Amino acid sequence: MSELVFLAHIPLLQIDSEKIPCADGYLWQMPFETYNGLSLGAFSDHQQKYEETAPVFYCKHVDLDLPMLTAGGAERHGAIEMKMRSDNWDMLDQFGLGFVANFHTFFVDIAWSALSLAAPAATFPSPKLSATFVHSPGDAAFDLGDSRSDTIRVQGDADQEFLFLPEAAGPPLSMVQIERASSLFDKIEEL
Repeated sequence: MSELVFLAHIPLLQIDSEKIPCADGYLWQMPFETYNGLSLGAFSDHQQKYEETAPVFYCKHVDLDLPMLTAGGAERHGAIEMKMRSDNWDMLDQFGLGFVANFHTFFVDIAWSALSLAAPAATFPSPKLSATFVHSPGDAAFDLGDSRSDTIRVQGDADQEFLFLPEAAGPPLSMVQIERASSLFDKIEEL
């Protein structure tokens, strides 16, 4: 078993603190330094736009045993990246990344629905349109084909544009709205 950190960007969501518990995970205003590390510095020139946008990710730490996860000395050779249309996430299973699609199905989609119901005027776009990361903070690495990395990134239709779009972000959700969303999680999961 290895610890994995799942991170899915919820486009346009704003919160007024760095980390807030939400349902079975937490909402996290990921600092630029962390994002820049996960994206291998590919967006270093966009730090100001990123910080103005203050993107919020739904996060969950999970212990998993995956066939493609190999323990022992993860040397980073770049992130394993996939571009996936938002209506085609089931296809991730064909590439051995079904666990990423399952994270969305069983956690992110439910959290997104709960947040949307708790703040209906906000109308957050689907997280599948933006960026999702799965990171191994320990020494385990993902082996996929000839690639070996501690990070997987799946980019949706909007790629990472929502991470650099401060003019589109609304006001921060209140704690009351986030608590209401957390209380809806079980009901939505049941439905």
